[in-house]
Amino acid sequence: MKNSINKLGFFSIGKIAFLAVFLLFSPLITYAGFGISPGLVVADGVLRGSSFEKIFVISRSDPVEDLLITVQPEGEIASWFQFERGAKFTYPAGNKQFPIKAVITVPKGTPNGTYSGNVRFTGSPQAACTGDNCPQGSTISVALGALADISITVTDQEVKGFRVVGVQIDKAVEGEPLVFALFLENLGNVRIQPDHLIVDIFDKFHKIQLGSFTVNDFEGWAPVQNSGRITAKVPYAPESGNLWGEISIFDHQNQLVAKESIAFDVKIKEGKTGDKSGASNTLLYIIIGVLGGGLLSLFLGFVFFTKYLKRSIVMQGIKGIQQGIKGAQEVKEIKEIREKRTLDEIKTSEGLEKESKEAKSFGGKKRNNIFIKNFLKNKGKKI
Repeated sequence: MKNSINKLGFFSIGKIAFLAVFLLFSPLITYAGFGISPGLVVADGVLRGSSFEKIFVISRSDPVEDLLITVQPEGEIASWFQFERGAKFTYPAGNKQFPIKAVITVPKGTPNGTYSGNVRFTGSPQAACTGDNCPQGSTISVALGALADISITVTDQEVKGFRVVGVQIDKAVEGEPLVFALFLENLGNVRIQPDHLIVDIFDKFHKIQLGSFTVNDFEGWAPVQNSGRITAKVPYAPESGNLWGEISIFDHQNQLVAKESIAFDVKIKEGKTGDKSGASNTLLYIIIGVLGGGLLSLFLGFVFFTKYLKRSIVMQGIKGIQQGIKGAQEVKEIKEIREKRTLDEIKTSEGLEKESKEAKSFGGKKRNNIFIKNFLKNKGKKI
């Protein structure tokens, strides 16, 4: 039982010790991922007195702070190197990769042969330090390094050669010459261009040949030990649409190096169609605006007139109805008055006739007095 406890205690202490060591030395592990690419440069057939460029890429796995880089060429070719950023520079934090361009120049009097050496890259993490102004003791004690081996074979014979990496249409505009872009890898020791191109243009179905052109004038070069972009202008001004192009690329020995077929679209020329379309569009907009404004005015006028007329008719109708009702009431009142007056007159006539008859039976003055008395009584008055 005690042995088991002792074993458990031993393993626990071992784990704690391992963790402590890991935490203590973790900064050194952080900067351990430091490297350079390419690690080997082999340049064959380099012409004496010529120069070529090479890009080195420094990389690190965890770029948490700035890193002071020192570049030191070594060996018999050390003086052939010049670095664009100088011998010391800062690799800034946050970048896992950092490119450095080197220019390698072979002296003119260098005999033919193979020369070797290396370039040492040293990195020192620091708080605030740039170039030769880095104070002593500002870096940690462990410096990181990487080495690139270099081999250069020198010759006095020119060598021309290239490989076609790709072809694409660079410019295709209606009424203007076509421009193709070639991407070449230089396999020789002098900068290079193709000797000439043969460009055949076909319709969109790749059936009917529209023209064939030879081009021997180029812009751009593929530098020594590197790749480059070269453009070629074809004296053919197509109309807009879809076309095919077959490009045959020849070297300086009149050997076919590559043949490429590409489809491309010819764009409408902006200066040509843009102004016309702009003017026609402006005129169209003016016409639409005038017609639209006129129609809108008519519509609003019609709506206003309709609403006003409708309201006027309704008001007139209401007024007519009111007047009609009032007239009917007046007619009714007049009729009632007339009917009442007629009734009174009838009653009066009937009374007079009756009294006249009665008066005749009495005769003379007495009858007249009775007649007058009754007449006035009917009128509601007293004698």
